[in-house]
Amino acid sequence: LQWNKRPGAVLDASCVLARIILDDSQQVQQSQLYDGKFTFQLFDQSK
Repeated sequence: LQWNKRPGAVLDASCVLARIILDDSQQVQQSQLYDGKFTFQLFDQSK
């Protein structure tokens, strides 16, 4: 793991935090872009 940001750094939108250095990149399956929607619920924490 090669870090691009230090602990406590201010993060911008879409900044790269780290990169993974692989021993053999041919062994990794190609990832697929997720273009769906994330669903989440907001919880009332005042209770």
